[in-house]
Amino acid sequence: MRQLFFTLLISATVLMNTTKLVNAQKTVNFEIDDFKEVIELKGEKLELKKPLRYPYEILLADTFLIVKNQNSSPAIDVFNLNNGELINQFCMRGRGPEELISPFSIQYIANTKRIMVQDFHGKKIVFYDLKSVVANSKKTILSTINISSEISARKIVVKQDGSFFCNLMGNPDYYMNCLLDQKGNFIKYLSKYPEIDTKYDPALGSNIFATNIGISNTGEYVVVPYRYSNKISIFNPDNEQVVNIIGPNFTKLHFVNKNNMPVLTSKNKCAYNIPSCGEKMFMVPYSGKPLAGEFNKAEHLFCFDYDGNVLKHFVVSPRITEIAVDWKNKIIYGANVDAEPTIYRFKF
Repeated sequence: MRQLFFTLLISATVLMNTTKLVNAQKTVNFEIDDFKEVIELKGEKLELKKPLRYPYEILLADTFLIVKNQNSSPAIDVFNLNNGELINQFCMRGRGPEELISPFSIQYIANTKRIMVQDFHGKKIVFYDLKSVVANSKKTILSTINISSEISARKIVVKQDGSFFCNLMGNPDYYMNCLLDQKGNFIKYLSKYPEIDTKYDPALGSNIFATNIGISNTGEYVVVPYRYSNKISIFNPDNEQVVNIIGPNFTKLHFVNKNNMPVLTSKNKCAYNIPSCGEKMFMVPYSGKPLAGEFNKAEHLFCFDYDGNVLKHFVVSPRITEIAVDWKNKIIYGANVDAEPTIYRFKF
C-alpha cells in the first residue's frame, strides 16, 4: 500500500511538472496598432573607405562592423566604425586548410571576443579570434568543431555554456531544432515543425517553414523568427520554447501540391529577417510584402522583450535587409541593397 502511495505521488508530481512546462509556453498575438507609437527613423549613410561587396548579414563587435558576404571569398569583411577603414577580410572559401566550403551563420561572442562561423556543407564550426583578425595576423582561427553526423544543421548559434542550438534541415520525426554539446555531439531534439493539413517529406521541412535565428548577447535566449508566416519563437536558457509571438496580420502558409508535395507559392508574403538581440530585448526587421528580388527588404523594425511584450515600432527609410544594433549607444546599423550595397545608421 505504501509503495502504491509513493508511486501515485511520484506520478502526480511528474504530471504537475509537465503541466507547468506546458502552461509556461504562451502565445502573444499582436497587430501593428498594438504599439503605442510609431517612430520614424531617417538613415544616415555610413561612409566606408572601401565599397561593400554582397552583404548578407552584419554584426557589431566592439567598434567594428562585421559583414558576411554572399558568394564572395574571403567571405567576411571587418570595418572600423570610427573611420570607415576596411581592417581585414577573412574566411576563405574552399576545401583547403583553414578554408570553409560554405560560410553560413555567424555570431560574435562578446565575453571571449570570438567570431563563430558555421561551415554549412563542411559540417563544422570555426571560431576566429577578433584581436588576431583586426591585427591581420596569419593565424586567426582558435578552434574548429566538427558537427555530429547524426543531424543536418541549417543554422547554428553558440550558447553561454558552450552548447550549440541548431535549426535543422529536416528530421524523420519532424524535429525542427536540436542541441549539441561543446564538442559538436548530439544531445537532444527540441521543438518540432508546426502541424499542417498537408503531408510533406520532413527532409523538406526547413524549406516549408523557413526560419532565421538569433541569440541574446548574453548567450541565453534564442530567437527563431519565421520568414513567411509572421511567427517568432523564443527559447529560454533551458532551451524550452516558452513564447510564440504571432503577428501582425498572421496568415497560414499557402501551398500548391507538386508531385504530392507542398510547395510555397508567391501568395506568401515575406515576414521576418534575422533578429539583433540584446540582453533584455531584441529587434527584428519585418516586411509584410511579397519578395522582390533575392533580398527581403523591410521598412518595419519591431522590438520585443523575451517575454513577448511589444515594446517599440520603428519605420525606417530607406528600407533595409539585415540589422545590427548598438544597444548602449542606441544606434541601428542596416544593410541596404536597393542600388549599390550600403550601410545606413539610424539613431533611436
